[in-house]
Amino acid sequence: ILIEDGIDAVAFGVQIGHPKPGTLGDQSASNTLTMTGGTLTTQGGFLFNVGRGRNPDSNPSHLVQFNMSGGLVNAAGITVPEAFNPDNVLGFTSGGLNAEMHVSGDAVINTDLLRLGAADANSTVTLSDNAQINLTDDNMGFANGQLWLESFEDLDDTRGVSVLDIRDNAVMTIHGGVNNVQDDQAASLAIIVDDLIPRGMIVGNGGANPISATLANGVITLRVIPEPTAAALMVLSCSLAMVRRRR
Repeated sequence: ILIEDGIDAVAFGVQIGHPKPGTLGDQSASNTLTMTGGTLTTQGGFLFNVGRGRNPDSNPSHLVQFNMSGGLVNAAGITVPEAFNPDNVLGFTSGGLNAEMHVSGDAVINTDLLRLGAADANSTVTLSDNAQINLTDDNMGFANGQLWLESFEDLDDTRGVSVLDIRDNAVMTIHGGVNNVQDDQAASLAIIVDDLIPRGMIVGNGGANPISATLANGVITLRVIPEPTAAALMVLSCSLAMVRRRR
């Protein structure tokens, strides 16, 4: 499935890898939605689900993806994947799913909710190049600009891993809150700095760089802290050399 320049797609909701009936509840299909340009808008308060249902064999090749390298998305809410089971078999889960959303180029996503994580699922979102994800309250959605980033751990066994990887010059803005905190940006910032980043759930350049999390005018901004450039290192070296000579 491809959305490209010149296409203005409008939907009540989007489900990538739409579930089909199976022996252990609804089973998700492997599938990919690719967007290189154009627009995609969801209406009516329905979610954009990158995966829903089960992969009962936990097959690592079973993958649900949204790959966006250009264009604009306006969504009421995005889940990677949706932690929901419509037939109530084995509870609410998207077990065994590998769900990924990769946003790059100059792509922009505006959504009221971004939720990563489902029991027994692996969830990954990468944001690279000059891309932006803005968690706002402008899309008639399920939240007020909320980031939910969850992992599911069972004592000795990690049952679900969620990672938000911000790269290059990409930016995420959070206008509402984080996890179960709403409209308290200072508390939300503390969750990011004291919990999510130390646990490796928010990383920069795949973990190679630290993450900058700042709060200004009621908005949290996440971006990667780049390595010093060669020119900056040269200036620093020259400055140190001058200091040594003066001594």
